[in-house]
Amino acid sequence: MYGLKEAAILAYEQLRKHLELYSYVPIKHTPGMWRHTTRPITFTLGVDDFGIKYFNHLFSALQDKYSITISWSGDSYLGLTINWNYENGYVDISMPDYVPKALAKFKHPQPHIPHYAPHAWTVPVYGRTTQYSTTDNSPLLD
Repeated sequence: MYGLKEAAILAYEQLRKHLELYSYVPIKHTPGMWRHTTRPITFTLGVDDFGIKYFNHLFSALQDKYSITISWSGDSYLGLTINWNYENGYVDISMPDYVPKALAKFKHPQPHIPHYAPHAWTVPVYGRTTQYSTTDNSPLLD
């Protein structure tokens, strides 16, 4: 099946039929999101990657057909690096290698001189309802 242009849809249909046996169905208007018909279980599905909140029933359903590995730390998902900070009540999500990989993929040359934005940046003031741009006093172009 791998190598066919239809491989993705064939694998999806195979997974859908298998998970239907355990009462898991895709959510109609949200691609990649699934739910259990009677239990409070919802999960997302990416290519070779699941994000699961409730796991026991779903893990056993997947293990019946597939070989799976489980990361209990939850520190990566779909290429995102996730740093959970429970003590302070926030989570940091980043893609640390994204820009270097994209530059290499597109063969983007390193510039010889820095390239700056064509205008000054106005720092936002968070919490203010209305923020106006600053007045541009630069000379007009001829």
